[in-house]
Amino acid sequence: MNTRAIITVLLASIVFASVILTPISVSGDSSAGEIQVSPAEVSLAEGESQTLEINYDSLSGQNPTGIEFIVEYDPEVISVVDVNDGGYLRGDLASIGTEPGKVGYGKQNKDNQQADESGTVATITIELADGVDEGDTTDITFTSVTAVGVEGTPETIDGTVEAAEETPQNPVDYDVQIVDPTISK
Repeated sequence: MNTRAIITVLLASIVFASVILTPISVSGDSSAGEIQVSPAEVSLAEGESQTLEINYDSLSGQNPTGIEFIVEYDPEVISVVDVNDGGYLRGDLASIGTEPGKVGYGKQNKDNQQADESGTVATITIELADGVDEGDTTDITFTSVTAVGVEGTPETIDGTVEAAEETPQNPVDYDVQIVDPTISK
C-alpha cells in the first residue's frame, strides 16, 4: 500500500470518527433549556393543598437574564391559592398575575445579569376546586414561554393533577347497653 492510500484511509477514518463522536441531539430537547412543573404528578384529596415549583434548567450554558411564561389549568378542577417568586432571578422586577385558568409570570434580572444554570423560577400552591369529582384531572401546561437573552424557546414539561379517591371512613364500634328504667333502689 502506498503512502497516498494510507493517508486517504486515515483521513476517511478521522472523518467517520468525527461523525460518530458528534453529540446526538434528542428529539424535543431545546438549546434554550427547559421549564417544568415539579412534582409533575399530584394527587389531591379534598381539603389538601400542594405547592408546585416551576423550575428552569438551561441545559446548554445559555443562561437567561429573564423568564416569562403563562401556566394554564382547568379552573373547574383546581384553584391556585398562592403564587410566589422562586428567587431564581435576582432583582425586583417581578410581575405575577393570576386569573381563573391562568397564572402569568415575568421577571428580568436587574442590570441584565445572567441567572444560574438552573433554579426555581416561581411556586404556585393549588387545591381542588369546589365540586370536583373523584378521578377528575387537569393538565398544567405552559404557553408563551420566553427565556430572555437565550436563543430559541425553552422546551416545556407539563404536569398533571388528579382528584384523589376519598379515604373510606372506618366505622366506629359502639357498645350499646340497655338500661331498665323500672329498677329502683
